[in-house]
Amino acid sequence: MAKSFYLFITPRRHITIAQDLVMAARGKLVDRNWKRNAGGVSADGTQQTAAATIDDISVLVVPILAYKKEYAEWKVASAERRKARWG
Repeated sequence: MAKSFYLFITPRRHITIAQDLVMAARGKLVDRNWKRNAGGVSADGTQQTAAATIDDISVLVVPILAYKKEYAEWKVASAERRKARWG
């Protein structure tokens, strides 16, 4: 998931994001085993790895920014109505 944000601003951004998530979950094939980055560094300076999945991976990308903006607008309007009603 080290891609820059600007790579996801395309008409196919949801597909691109889903593919990136799948590849991050799948990991890399190392010595006939799938390994993923475990997020740490061992004492000898190498990346720690953990077993990754070999099962099918499904990703569902749900764009929620529009809903977040709508909720923020509703919250402000609701607070204004409440303030006007109760003073």
